[in-house]
Amino acid sequence: MALVAHKYMVDQMPVEELRATFAAREHTLDYLVNSLRAQTASKTLTSYLITGPRGAGKTTIVRMFCLRIESDPELSAAWLPIRFPEELRGVSSLRDLLAATLERLAQDGLAAAQDWARRVQAEMDEDQSQELAITALRQIASQQGKRLILFVENLDQVFDRALARTSEATLRRLLMVSPFMMLVGTATHVFEALGRYGKAFFNYFCPVPLGRLDDRQVHDLLSRRAHFDGNVQFAEQYQRHVGKIQALTRLTGGNPRLIMMLYEVLSHGDFTSVVSALDQLVDELTPLLKDILDHQFSTQQSKILDGLMRAGGTATPSDLARACRIPLNNVTPQLQRLKDMQVLEVLGGGKGRAAYYTVPDQLFCTWYQMRYLRPHRRRIELFVQMLTIWFDEGQRLTTFRSLAARLPALTGKAARDTATAAEYYAGSLANTPHAVEVRDGVVAGWLRLEALDEAAMALAEAKDIGAKDRRQYEAAAYVSLGDWAQEHGDLPTAIRALRAALERDPANLETHLDYGVALGLSGDHRAALERFKHILQFSPSGMRMASRALFNRAVAKGMQGDVVAAIGDYTAVIANPDSPGEPLARALLYRGIARERNGKASQAFQDYLAAGSHAEAHRDVRRDALCQAFRAAWREKDSGRMDMALRAAANGLAALNAEQRVETLVAVLQALAQPEMREAWSRILRGLLETQHPEVAERMAYLRPVADVLESGDPSRLNPLPPEQRAFAQEVLRRFNDASNAESGASAPTR
Repeated sequence: MALVAHKYMVDQMPVEELRATFAAREHTLDYLVNSLRAQTASKTLTSYLITGPRGAGKTTIVRMFCLRIESDPELSAAWLPIRFPEELRGVSSLRDLLAATLERLAQDGLAAAQDWARRVQAEMDEDQSQELAITALRQIASQQGKRLILFVENLDQVFDRALARTSEATLRRLLMVSPFMMLVGTATHVFEALGRYGKAFFNYFCPVPLGRLDDRQVHDLLSRRAHFDGNVQFAEQYQRHVGKIQALTRLTGGNPRLIMMLYEVLSHGDFTSVVSALDQLVDELTPLLKDILDHQFSTQQSKILDGLMRAGGTATPSDLARACRIPLNNVTPQLQRLKDMQVLEVLGGGKGRAAYYTVPDQLFCTWYQMRYLRPHRRRIELFVQMLTIWFDEGQRLTTFRSLAARLPALTGKAARDTATAAEYYAGSLANTPHAVEVRDGVVAGWLRLEALDEAAMALAEAKDIGAKDRRQYEAAAYVSLGDWAQEHGDLPTAIRALRAALERDPANLETHLDYGVALGLSGDHRAALERFKHILQFSPSGMRMASRALFNRAVAKGMQGDVVAAIGDYTAVIANPDSPGEPLARALLYRGIARERNGKASQAFQDYLAAGSHAEAHRDVRRDALCQAFRAAWREKDSGRMDMALRAAANGLAALNAEQRVETLVAVLQALAQPEMREAWSRILRGLLETQHPEVAERMAYLRPVADVLESGDPSRLNPLPPEQRAFAQEVLRRFNDASNAESGASAPTR
């Protein structure tokens, strides 16, 4: 289904389809046709300007008007329509417009026009060429016995680019004095050349405004489209979803083009073609709309419009005055001017009620959001909101899971289309309890397709990364993907993502650190050391970044067997007054492990005690440090050290509440439940129960039967325990007999 060319490009739509699906604007078309019929024998002619926002159906009206003229015997005998393409880039003067009219007639097979067009083009004098074109068109109209109708879309651009003041006067004379032609133009609004007093065409064109569609018109439009498509279920769907369709009408601002785009998504689930069509449309609008912003608005008007867009498209004058930091008495007249320019509409107001100003042109809103407010946005928010309106949360989640489940079996375009659709459904679930599941599913889906960039940008979208610079945004996206991949145990992807981040932001030391950690975790300690060395070259000694790099360099050196060098780096971290509390405690623990491996048992024991007692140590660091201290004391058969370890367990946990202390100590005892600690375990448990606060000791008392079983060998000692506590105690006892549950002194990198 070629949506871009087939559904939305009216010029390329087959006549039968256009006629069958035309809806909601019949009254406007009838008005134009009847007005033209009434002027068939008139000595004066009225020209028309069809106005409406982008996507309102102006081109459709023009094409249907031409078709009605051609199919009506009376009208076709009296009028000769000439319809130009939407853009008249080569027209920069009235002479060019008239010459283009001759060329269109020649292309339609009118022999006389071909000869005249050659003569007009051959005349090098601009004024003479223009007069020759006027003569030619008068003669052709007379010979054909018909008057001409010039259909000129984007008439405001033609006036701005092609008609000087003298040219406007000449054109007006052609249209009013013994008129042989009429103009039917389109524009988004009545522009200055037609609406300002003193201009040649002031109040000359009869305005034909295309308003936003109401609920009935939307139903008519969708029904005709569905009938043509053979979508027999639509009528039933409409009755079930009438409220939702009304919500979509509000969401799109009653814009026919956007409504039809949403219809395609709802009917066929065809996100990619629809998104591509809207992306293409936004790209095409950029030069035009940017020119409007740059040249048609004052500085204050541009600022107010930006404030309005940042407020979601609707706000009160007072809200805008505060947001834009412009006095209210300046904001109010500017809003009125923007309203007069048909850029804004007013909702409410009067009788003491607040007036809300809004931007009715939803295509402009979408363009502005994508270009200025969220320039790196992947998903078009309009479609995300549409899914949220049309489907309930459960339906969206079910569809997302179905798309994710199908993805592994797909390849090529089908796979990418499915991943794109999944990303839209995930976006519609962003503010639900399923947000993490769908975000991870989207990232995993793109990675399955080996689309690293898509995965990174999808994650950045989900996390709403705020960087405005493109390279900074991409770098942050890849860093996020690196973090995500490490959390999910995918080190190869983490390394690729962080490498891509460094390509975009090579000076970011945080990313160098993350990259070094990922390399170390993957076993490439040599490459990891190079990263940490790089950081230390550019990070001043004593700074936190230097401390973190030293710590990770110590880990890498230890993994390579250079224990002495590792101890030196851990010591530098501990000596750094800017080292944060938790990393400092971790450095003490790891230095203790390194010292013990290096035969410095006494020094190692002191490091364990310091780490286990450190007030800012993470729970896991306290647990590991206390475990190492108890193991070291037991190996040395040193009762004095055992008592010191027990006191460290009491004093180091004093700042925690009872629940946290119990949780930490139970984790210590679980970790100590190893074959080589079988004899020591009971003593450590009883020592902890004696040295801890009575409330803590009481809450840990259920572990006493474990010690009794270890000492007596009688498993029945567990019988008095409640089922849950008995199951836990049995699991602890099992660990003493598990040979794989051996002591490990391995170190892990940290950030």
